Amino acid sequence: MAHQTPGRTWTRRALRDVQRLTAVVLGAALTLVGVAGLVGAGGGLPVLGAGPLASGAYLLTGVLGLGVGLVGGSYAGGYNQSMAVLYGALALLRFRYPDVVPGVADVGAADAWFHLALAAAFGAVGFFGAMAGYRLRG
Repeated sequence: MAHQTPGRTWTRRALRDVQRLTAVVLGAALTLVGVAGLVGAGGGLPVLGAGPLASGAYLLTGVLGLGVGLVGGSYAGGYNQSMAVLYGALALLRFRYPDVVPGVADVGAADAWFHLALAAAFGAVGFFGAMAGYRLRG
């Protein structure tokens, strides 16, 4: 086993904590957006144009993020990476095919930009944080 300096150990712990914090903060935001969309007037979130199906998905991924960040901290990096891929794919689909699921998810243009912002935030921490952790191992 290679010798570890205290600085490297602290840095790994800090990266793991950033992964957990990101999962908790963005998970809480997604949970709030999901709840607001489900209890909002008309069953949808007017700002994002999200219908009940999209709001339920926000709620589900948000609660999952809270659970991973608060309880299963070792899975936070994987959660962040998965959410980056999921929300990035949803944003790209929305931009490429604006009417891909009309009437089912009621995903508006603001929702696509929200997905893109989520993908960027999750990806920045999930992928680049993981790469920084790998560099510390060598």
